[in-house]
Amino acid sequence: MNLDLVVSNDFYDGFQEECIDYGPSFKGMPMWTQFGKIEDSQTLEGVIKPKKLKKVSTVTTDDNKKFVLNAKEVKTIKEIILAFPTVIRSEVFENIQNEKGLKALIKSKNVKGITDDLLIEIWNEMN
Repeated sequence: MNLDLVVSNDFYDGFQEECIDYGPSFKGMPMWTQFGKIEDSQTLEGVIKPKKLKKVSTVTTDDNKKFVLNAKEVKTIKEIILAFPTVIRSEVFENIQNEKGLKALIKSKNVKGITDDLLIEIWNEMN
């Protein structure tokens, strides 16, 4: 028996139009994806055999600058990104694809708490 399930466009209630694809203008892999690869590879130690585990610790910006990060730092960086208001988050994603924007964010990789002042400082350095 072959059941072809089709979801009506009405089901999404406008959601599709609201979705933003952060990747098309990027030259390289989106930074968010690169962060995920670092987290995944470093948190799988002990789960996957060492010979098969390919540990990732480097991200590369669209202007070809490389930064070495660990999973803990990436977790904090992602929390900072998510603390930015949604209306400007797409700009944050664009900014961190390049060295200047990513450096502004990486400077705060060891913060203990995310404040509005920190976000403003990062935003000003990115722009």
